[in-house]
Amino acid sequence: MVGIRGRQLIDAAGYAVAVVLSVSVFSLLIMAVTGTSLFVAEFSMFLAGWAIIAYSLFLLNPEAPWTVDRTEEGRLRVTKTANEPDPPRGETWFQRSVQRFPPMVWYPLSPDDRISTGLKLFISGVLTLVVSFIFERTVVV
Repeated sequence: MVGIRGRQLIDAAGYAVAVVLSVSVFSLLIMAVTGTSLFVAEFSMFLAGWAIIAYSLFLLNPEAPWTVDRTEEGRLRVTKTANEPDPPRGETWFQRSVQRFPPMVWYPLSPDDRISTGLKLFISGVLTLVVSFIFERTVVV
């Protein structure tokens, strides 16, 4: 039986593979539509990998545990907001689509048990860059 950490790992790996496949198909589609070489597909995968990493870092940036307001006298007032509970995690349409394929369908997780979308996207971005590098070294010469 697979524990919660194993299920989270399977979920993150499946999500990353789905993102890489989507980026790869989109990059090859760009290459086919523009009528250019495989270099364009590899380069668009490279750019998409960095864009995914940048977006994931934006999602991983935590909110401040306080708010700062100005009083009528012009002084700053700091209000602690760290005691507020985290909102429940939602499920994106892409995550719902990925959950329909094996092995995620065999090891279901509730949205609150999954690792954050930001971390899954970071893993996806790194994997996209790795695939882009392998693609560059083996196919685009």
